[in-house]
Amino acid sequence: MDYILSDNHWFHGNILKYEHRNFLTTHEMDDHMITEWNAVIGKNDLVYHCGDIAFTNNFHVLMRLLQSLNGKIYLIPGNHDHSCQRNGVPRFEWIENKLFIGDSITEKKVNIGGKYEKVTMCHYPINSYNAKSHGRLHFYGHVHSNSNLSLKNSFNVSVDEIGYRPLTFNNVLMHYKNKYNFLRV
Repeated sequence: MDYILSDNHWFHGNILKYEHRNFLTTHEMDDHMITEWNAVIGKNDLVYHCGDIAFTNNFHVLMRLLQSLNGKIYLIPGNHDHSCQRNGVPRFEWIENKLFIGDSITEKKVNIGGKYEKVTMCHYPINSYNAKSHGRLHFYGHVHSNSNLSLKNSFNVSVDEIGYRPLTFNNVLMHYKNKYNFLRV
């Protein structure tokens, strides 16, 4: 199965107050997100992570975290993923490698409700991208709990929006339909 999320910010103490995450400590938050991830993701599942996976420059701490997560992880780097690109983290199946970190735009075919569709993924919400006028979907992070529903066919997959666990692409669409009555066009 194909899954997506962004903005875990593992090890980031200040994210608790910036986003009003309902955890007493960073350790509690980190453990909860690892448990949620592994409850959903199997060994062969693909996880597209739209950036800001962790907030650490300690390569060994980062590797220990990544080794604890199930699945094959594809990283589209965010503005806090410097250590991931700088150190060439072997745990990732693939890292979108562009000149500027956080500037990566990725187009991939993913499973949405049993059908493979090409989608656009980026750490940031973008207003214009290839095939937008033909209904292509765009998945992004960075804005945490501040979803911009005015962006046509664009979906914020930050853990603050989707509930601290990876979702299938189809479940992201269902989340937006149920929570906001926001449908793809």
